Amino acid sequence: MWGFGKTNKQASQPVKKQQENVTSCLLELVGDLIGHSSSVEMFLYFEDHGLVTCSADHLIILWKNGERESRLRSLKLFQKLEENGDLYLAV
Repeated sequence: MWGFGKTNKQASQPVKKQQENVTSCLLELVGDLIGHSSSVEMFLYFEDHGLVTCSADHLIILWKNGERESRLRSLKLFQKLEENGDLYLAV
């Protein structure tokens, strides 16, 4: 079962965890996603499908790739125009 928030574990219980092989990554801020009114607690990246974030504001937001979505909309529009015979080539 997946959940967000505090765990049921008591603060007085020590947690023993062995050190694992850790891979470090360099993160670079490339832009802002405006939408949450509080800190983002978790995110999932779905390559071509976008990004999902959940925040302390109790919102879950699916962020899509705007450039990709725009290309898909344009392609669908041209296909529909061609099907309907409404697409004319300029000579």
